[in-house]
Amino acid sequence: MKVYELFEARNPELNYVEKQVKKVLDRVTVELSGSKSGSMTRLMTRYSRLDKSAALLAERREATNLEMKDKVADLFDAADEVLTRVVETASFTITLSKAEKGADKKPKTSIDYEAIVKELQVMVPELEEKIKEITKKFTEITPAKDSPITLRVRSKVDEGVVGDILKSVKAFAKSIFSWLKSYDRRLAVLKSKI
Repeated sequence: MKVYELFEARNPELNYVEKQVKKVLDRVTVELSGSKSGSMTRLMTRYSRLDKSAALLAERREATNLEMKDKVADLFDAADEVLTRVVETASFTITLSKAEKGADKKPKTSIDYEAIVKELQVMVPELEEKIKEITKKFTEITPAKDSPITLRVRSKVDEGVVGDILKSVKAFAKSIFSWLKSYDRRLAVLKSKI
């Protein structure tokens, strides 16, 4: 089927039967005949065979699965049933999980998040007030501190002569800033004496 055929109207060459339920259009049936009927019948026959084959394969897989479980279990002691059992062959690794009783497992929990959200929506106005109250109670205002001027040098080239020069510049800048900090301290001491 081509994409543009999806948006076309009903085929005028075909017969359509409409069915209404309680005076509302509920179903439309197209009656195929000739080559159109034959091609659809062949397609549905192929579909039906595949469906039956898939069901048969599922049954056979389940039977083989049970047979394999029995054969693998026979290779181990009955006490090993509480362990994961592994069989190594030249071509395959077969793993048989350990048996667990429902009473030994943790119960599964399921949370209804929709119900939680609905409950919270009812509580939102009250919660907003409480949040503001608690936030105010535990808010501490500390005065802002002066931040010193900082310089950051980032190397884009770390190799060769340029890299060595940048490393030297970084070391020089670091020594200047440490000297400036000590100068600021000495200046502060002088100011306090005056």
